[in-house]
Amino acid sequence: MSRNGIATMSANAVLFMAIEIDADSIDTRESQRDAHLKSADFFEVEKYPTMTFKSTKVEAAGKGKYKVTGDLTLHGVTKPVALKVAFSPNAGGARLSVTGTMKRLDFGVGSGEYKDTSTIADDVLVNGSLNLLPK
Repeated sequence: MSRNGIATMSANAVLFMAIEIDADSIDTRESQRDAHLKSADFFEVEKYPTMTFKSTKVEAAGKGKYKVTGDLTLHGVTKPVALKVAFSPNAGGARLSVTGTMKRLDFGVGSGEYKDTSTIADDVLVNGSLNLLPK
C-alpha cells in the first residue's frame, strides 16, 4: 500500500503520528480480490481515495511501546481508534510497528451481502509498519 506519514519524536519517544494511505494502492497479491475490495462493495476508492489516521493522544506502554489513540477516517467516516505502536531506533531513523483492531461496519465498509458478519467478520486486524527518516 502506498502511504505517507509523519511522526514527531522526542528523546526516542513518539509524540504525534499522522498517516495517509492511498486506498487505490490496496494490494493483497490477488488482482481479482483487490478489484473487489476497491469497489462499492467495500472501500469505494473512486469516491473515498484516501484513508487517514491522526493521533490525539500518545501514552507510554512500556519501553519503546505506546498506546496511540486517534481519529481514523475510512470510507468517509471518522471514528476514534486505539493502536499499539512499537518504536525501534535504527540507523538514521526509526521503525514504527503498528497493530490494532477496528470494526469495519462502524466505517460503512461492506455493503449488501458483505454486511453479514457470518460471511466476513466485523473485527479487522490493523497491522503495518513505517520506516521513519529524520527531516
